[in-house]
Amino acid sequence: MKAIVFGTGSIGRRHIGSLRQIVPDCEIIIVRNGAHEDDYSKQIGAIVIGSPKAALDLRPDLAVIATPSALHIDALAPCMMTNLPIYLEKPAVTTNSDISSISQLIANRGYDAPSQMGCNLRYLPAMQKTYDLARSGELGLIARASFQAGQYLPDWRPGTDCRLSYSADPKRGGGVIFDLIHEIDAACFLLGAFTDLHAFSARMEPLGIRSEAVATLILRGETGKPLVTIGLDYVSRQPLRKYDIVGTAGTLQLDLVKKRMILDTAKGREILSQDPADFDVAQTYVTAMSEFLNAISTRQSTSQDISVGLETAALAIKAKAAL
Repeated sequence: MKAIVFGTGSIGRRHIGSLRQIVPDCEIIIVRNGAHEDDYSKQIGAIVIGSPKAALDLRPDLAVIATPSALHIDALAPCMMTNLPIYLEKPAVTTNSDISSISQLIANRGYDAPSQMGCNLRYLPAMQKTYDLARSGELGLIARASFQAGQYLPDWRPGTDCRLSYSADPKRGGGVIFDLIHEIDAACFLLGAFTDLHAFSARMEPLGIRSEAVATLILRGETGKPLVTIGLDYVSRQPLRKYDIVGTAGTLQLDLVKKRMILDTAKGREILSQDPADFDVAQTYVTAMSEFLNAISTRQSTSQDISVGLETAALAIKAKAAL
């Protein structure tokens, strides 16, 4: 197997690790301007190529796109034009014009290769259990939900200046709305489509960044319910990722940091899970990559293809525009 990889930051390296865990002899081709080699590329025995065209000429079996969000389109378009299977990091794209371009490639050029979005939290066992509960009717009619996530930005990448990161730069796709799009995706995954959206944001001067450091989104579903709030920030000194879903028959609390899942009903409180395996985020990367590779070998679709990613990206772009 031969994979071309765009972007070898922390997430790109994680995907390479997942590939090599599943297919130990997978040949890695890294695409970088100037074909610059470094200790990492030498360590993993990768070929380094200077352009997407040169990499595609090597007839790879798949592509992994993990560049800064605003640059996804530069790798995505040429890969789709050759109908190459693609693992695409979230968010899929960051502008409406990019959504239009990719949609046209799907419609006009017939892109139908297997693809996989990088919203890996969907593969978390606790998230799957939450999906089953939310969709089964066990919670009754869902009235509202809250999705919260935050972490102190300087702690994200120890040893680097967060003011120089892509997170700090809105032109590169920075800001909590795109960076923490997992929560927007989780709301769509668990509760369905939304028709109305309002968004508010704030910068935090102590961080010294140009992108939004805090955002609150308010969404409404197609039938008027549920009402959903999404709170995102770069300032929480302890990592936060917590979801609450309130229904007429029960309230579900899912805390991905404290690793617990609780259901409150008229009968009392039930702890549905405190099993660490249900909250093993690291394993979700391997699970997602396994599904992608299986889809390639069987020429089937994944559960989260590029079209799903475009829907979530469109909602995030709409939120950005509403700020």
